[in-house]
Amino acid sequence: MFRSEESRQVSVRVLRNWYLAPFDVIDIALAYQSLPTGAFLRYAFYYSDAPIVMAHSLGSLDATNLVGYGFASSAHLFAVPFGMIVPSGFGDLTIENSYGDLVNGFILGKLFNPDATYIPGSLLGHGACATYGQCTP
Repeated sequence: MFRSEESRQVSVRVLRNWYLAPFDVIDIALAYQSLPTGAFLRYAFYYSDAPIVMAHSLGSLDATNLVGYGFASSAHLFAVPFGMIVPSGFGDLTIENSYGDLVNGFILGKLFNPDATYIPGSLLGHGACATYGQCTP
């Protein structure tokens, strides 16, 4: 099971640990290009071929790439950021986004991921516990 610091929403980390924000920006830039981040490499070396139980927001970028490269057999993705195309046919991938989530582009995220399941949510409900019913330690 892969639950890392990267699975927390970026805005909370910026407020609490502002000095880590540049690393989030770098991780986002790398993940959108399907390049490995630190979390990607850690998973690939230590947990390869294990299913990813839950990946939220920034963590869903790495999870998408891990399944695409064959390092993970499946993943359940929550709040996939807008513009990230989750490839189908590479494994067992499920996507759950919220209509009210700014991070996944509201309903426009369906343009990039038509197979995503959409649930109701509020504009400020990006947190995994608040909107998606999943809590990460």
